[in-house]
Amino acid sequence: MVAWKRFAVPEFDYALFKGMTYQAPTPISAGEGSELIGKLAQGDTSVCGAHAVDLGADTFDRHAFKEGPRLAFLCLTPETEVRILGRSHGWAIQRALGMDGLDGDVAFDWITTRPMNTRLGPDDGIATSGGAVTVLTGNKYSDFWIGNRMMADNDWQPEDGSQGFRLLAASKPDVDDFHDCYITFTWSA
Repeated sequence: MVAWKRFAVPEFDYALFKGMTYQAPTPISAGEGSELIGKLAQGDTSVCGAHAVDLGADTFDRHAFKEGPRLAFLCLTPETEVRILGRSHGWAIQRALGMDGLDGDVAFDWITTRPMNTRLGPDDGIATSGGAVTVLTGNKYSDFWIGNRMMADNDWQPEDGSQGFRLLAASKPDVDDFHDCYITFTWSA
């Protein structure tokens, strides 16, 4: 029996994210992020999407993100069932860390088991009840993580007719291939 038949690998069409144009996002402050969370709590779904946010060095240090772009994205979704799915296609071991709110408890901490592995987190992702999650991504170096360059695709339309957005990340500072760490947030339309 062939190994790939016994141990299925999640599909991920990484070629779509090669050679993308990158423009570093301008992060909002943590205070502005709190205001967006407050609007979402009051039912304003116009704030849904991924927003680059400046969390400060303490948050990154606490989770061993020591070098590279120390960029976080505040991901806001409506209070409904939201599926968060991760995938990867990168030579470096990848990590996606999600925290409740701006800097709360860890909601998920996904690490690829080996290089060039599409599996980042559970095969079918996780289901949440929506709200605010802040995401950091990075690649492993020694005993710490180097932050990835990240960008949000808030205009993405999932093929199944649901709504959502995605985060794309690149490990190498000089290569614009944003498939190293890929995270989607989707919910019913």
